[in-house]
Amino acid sequence: YANLHLVPKVAASWPTAILRSMGIFLLPDVCQHLIGFHLPFRRKLQAVTSSPVVVHYRWVTRGNNPQLTRRVIAAAAATLGGDPLARLEVVTDRPIGGLPGGAIEIVVPDGYATPNGTRFKARALHWAAVSVPLEDGAYVLHLDEESIVTPELVGGIHEFLVRHPGRIGQGVITYARAGTGVQPLYCQMMDSMRVADDHGRLRLQYSLGLGYAGAKGSFLLIPAAIERLGFDAGPHGSIAEDAWFALDHVAKFGWVNGTVREQSPFSVADLVRQRRRWAAGRMQVALH
Repeated sequence: YANLHLVPKVAASWPTAILRSMGIFLLPDVCQHLIGFHLPFRRKLQAVTSSPVVVHYRWVTRGNNPQLTRRVIAAAAATLGGDPLARLEVVTDRPIGGLPGGAIEIVVPDGYATPNGTRFKARALHWAAVSVPLEDGAYVLHLDEESIVTPELVGGIHEFLVRHPGRIGQGVITYARAGTGVQPLYCQMMDSMRVADDHGRLRLQYSLGLGYAGAKGSFLLIPAAIERLGFDAGPHGSIAEDAWFALDHVAKFGWVNGTVREQSPFSVADLVRQRRRWAAGRMQVALH
């Protein structure tokens, strides 16, 4: 070691220097996660046992897997235990039929077109928003077709409605739940990063009442006054309608202390296509 000073220093090339400096761009995201992880969790209100307002639990699906939809709705009806202020709804491109728990089926007409030419999931969301009447003061909980309603979710929603009336709410989504089939470990590991993102960056922004980093399309609790505005995002917002919604609507957000369970992609190819679609959709939203 005594002769280390005799070793000539080699100047780094400019590509190497750029690669070394790129880590600084991750610093804002890392700081958000660190702050979000250390935020204290509020205790649930013990006195809240039923919803103070009407909540529409709304699943969105293409209708390609009716058996899965019926199982999810039946499980939700059992969890809700006959709550008189809970409404179960399924927005679907194809008729399903035989929905349990008194769930309402909202079929999107084949020829339906929004004024702005919105496509995909946002088109179905907009049809439901403009065609289904909502009670004043009600809320709509947007869910994906495989989203499982948990008792923690129900309690967290009730707590949120008492603490933060009039706000848009969102919480944690967990993945790879048991009993849904074989899922590659790699897909589960990738989705575990999304759970960490929920607890860190998203929890921080929602605790501040903001939506600057976007939102998720599932587990999205929206007041009726905002839901009635619809989801006519246009072609540029049709792929990542969740990001468009959070950035386009000037509203207060809040953190829901509850959990929704969903599935990871069933193959690495599905995972790659999913992430590529999200990236392209968010880029379109950012450019418009």
